[in-house]
Amino acid sequence: MEGFKKLIYAAIILFVVVAMSCSGDSEDQNNPTPNPPPPPGGDVTITDVSGGHMFWGDEMVISGTGFSTVKEDNIVKLTGVFPTATFCNLNYTSASGGVIEIVSATATQLKIKIPFKQNVNGDPVCGPEEATLEVAVNDKKATKEGLKFNALPWIGDFNYHYGWFDYPSVTRIGDSVMIEGGMMGFRSRESELWNDITLYVNGAQTAAKYRTIGLESGWAFYLSAEKYGEMNCSEEPNGWAAREMPFKLSVGGKSVSRNLFVQYLPEQSASCEDCPSTESGLNPVDPIWKITGTNIYYTELRFSPVAPCGGPSQGVLLNKGKTFDDEVTAQIPLSILAPGCSYQVYLVDPCNNSSLIGYFTRGV
Repeated sequence: MEGFKKLIYAAIILFVVVAMSCSGDSEDQNNPTPNPPPPPGGDVTITDVSGGHMFWGDEMVISGTGFSTVKEDNIVKLTGVFPTATFCNLNYTSASGGVIEIVSATATQLKIKIPFKQNVNGDPVCGPEEATLEVAVNDKKATKEGLKFNALPWIGDFNYHYGWFDYPSVTRIGDSVMIEGGMMGFRSRESELWNDITLYVNGAQTAAKYRTIGLESGWAFYLSAEKYGEMNCSEEPNGWAAREMPFKLSVGGKSVSRNLFVQYLPEQSASCEDCPSTESGLNPVDPIWKITGTNIYYTELRFSPVAPCGGPSQGVLLNKGKTFDDEVTAQIPLSILAPGCSYQVYLVDPCNNSSLIGYFTRGV
């Protein structure tokens, strides 16, 4: 009997041991132990480089192995740079005297700032567009070829006015204009972002197309009189009769802007399309003159008597909405014109500038 009990106890112990062993195997399968990170000090490798659009000044992430957790022990370089390092006069290294800043370092990842040159005002001047990346730790190093960087956007002056060249910082409305700008690099037009460059004028997106005309290149656009015109008779500043507006170029989340001047009023032209010179030529039911042109903002038709007739000039309102039109009509004020008298007829704008448009004779 005693032997039988020992046999039972041995079977129970064996069952418990087997069950615990199976349970451990199941836990190992469900929760496998992750591979430990490679220890520092091994071979240096570069497995990936990322950084969004890789603009100058952006952070670039270098993934790999064998990096030092001490930032200064990692020497990061850009070699084979285009344009050449001497063009920008930059020393593309993180070593002493270099321009590459290591932001953070782990055994598998380095973060650096993409370097570029700035002027005394902090504006970008130049930087790398293509390069080979090199990371060295002690006597071990790795390289990655074919890196491409995007230059930052810039904006300049108006460099082409269709028929108006006077001031590079002032443009008129109702006219096609071209403004300097884009991305600063020599090969920026090859960038996948080039066609995404967007122009904003006074906060509003404005259709623009890159063009080259003669020796000038830039973004051609049009400021309509309806949208940008303003009935303002001021001549400030300096006789330009203009106000400042922000012009901005934006691409890939980066933007640059500057204030330039836009004139208040467009050039206007007007001529008589149907303007009978005598009362007998008018429609007796609706005696009007029809005036056509471009950007018409004249607001008065003024009749000035010709000798021997005298008396004050008489006026009639037109374009009451003070808009910029291609056609306006004016009711001839027969009731206030003297019978048998002739008149010089002027168009008068809100700034009291006048232009002779024709002649009219009132019937006897």
